[in-house]
Amino acid sequence: MIFNTAKIWKLAPPVIVLSVLACLLFANTFDNAWTYDDSVVIVNNPDIRSLEAFISNKYHGRPLRELTYMLDYTLFGLNPTGYHFQQVLWHVLNSLLVYVLVRRLKLSPFIAWTSSIFFLIHPVQVEVLANISHRKGSLVLFFSLLSVLTYIEGFMPGRKRLAYVVFSVMLGLVACLAKQTAVTLPLIFAAYEYAYVEPHNRFLLRKKWLALTATGIMIAGGGLWLFLSGILDNRYWQIQGVLSKLNYFQGATEATYLMTVLKSWVFMVFKLFYPRNLALEYTFSIPSSWSDPWVILAILTIILYFAALLFSAKRQPAIFFMLIWGGAFWLPVSNISPLAYLTADRYLYAPSVAFVVICMILIDLSLSRLALLKYVLVVMIFIPMSFLTVRQNQVWQNPITLWSNAVRVSPDSSYALSNLGSAYLEEGKAEEALPYLKRAIKNRYNSAAKSYLSEAYEMLRRQKNRP
Repeated sequence: MIFNTAKIWKLAPPVIVLSVLACLLFANTFDNAWTYDDSVVIVNNPDIRSLEAFISNKYHGRPLRELTYMLDYTLFGLNPTGYHFQQVLWHVLNSLLVYVLVRRLKLSPFIAWTSSIFFLIHPVQVEVLANISHRKGSLVLFFSLLSVLTYIEGFMPGRKRLAYVVFSVMLGLVACLAKQTAVTLPLIFAAYEYAYVEPHNRFLLRKKWLALTATGIMIAGGGLWLFLSGILDNRYWQIQGVLSKLNYFQGATEATYLMTVLKSWVFMVFKLFYPRNLALEYTFSIPSSWSDPWVILAILTIILYFAALLFSAKRQPAIFFMLIWGGAFWLPVSNISPLAYLTADRYLYAPSVAFVVICMILIDLSLSRLALLKYVLVVMIFIPMSFLTVRQNQVWQNPITLWSNAVRVSPDSSYALSNLGSAYLEEGKAEEALPYLKRAIKNRYNSAAKSYLSEAYEMLRRQKNRP
């Protein structure tokens, strides 16, 4: 077992604190309506209505997520309030496991407490928390954390290591049923062994065939994901589709795409440090050359990342481990292979564990002799972050508030404009929808905008002819 009874009781204080904080910060999500993909993934998904429907699998979704929706549907029907409660529950559990992980990495209670709280309250988490269809992010992190903690436990004295390794792999497979980003867990296992386990006592790194097998499974899993997703069929159009969301209509090239991806990485890292103006859609200018400041900054960031890995490998094992954690969970969502979105707050949910822990380690190290100042600095970070989170929750109240915010943050995003127009049409407000849809059709790749615009004119015609 990962926890004995005495250890479980020791977790009572963080459980209470994290639960209370979560209730205070996310209470204003409970009245939020269905938004974004909720209609497709939940409201109109027959698979969540019963076990028999789930087995029939008429909607090809993520099975673990659908099972949790089945529980919600049984208890609450299609009332989103109950679904939001479970969203918060998973986030609290993840925050608690961050606390446990930090302690397993032999770090101080200060770092464990502040890391778990920072993870809980960080505004970039709101997209996963407030949108029910993004529960896959919470689930994959929960089972990934359990998998890693189980793997670590296998190296404790008196443990049957092989049994723990097998169980950790099983938990990793469960995580993959939530989201395939868990395929990189072997990298994290190897990082723990390298940083914390004596060479003669290692498991994965001690035997080359095991390391090669784990690497092969990870590569094969990633390749299968790419094959099934259809990305490999026509990479050019995948790239063009991603770039068109940034209003780039010229012929897409690999160089242009790579420069844009590098800029997107810096853009997302910046959101971790300064999480204001968060939105579901982001647009920014495409770099015109390799000398673009954003591209240069991205390259320097990559160099800094690997330099930090080399520096921390023997000096700061926890930082080394967390750098690998962040890189492992970022790799599948990094858009090296094009995804639906170039940038998204939800991509940061699992990697942000590394960010919060490293931040707290650095604060603890730099202010080790100034305990009072250390706590003051943490409070000065946490208070504004909490206010930003509460405010960001309100963005997800309903489709109109969601897409109005996206248009405010990215006023030239054709997809934010067309989705806002569609939200108004759902409310029967064609007059309000028109100006947004007229702007949206300027992006010739956005065929939905033209359809919505036709619908708006037809709605107006019917309203004018109504007696």
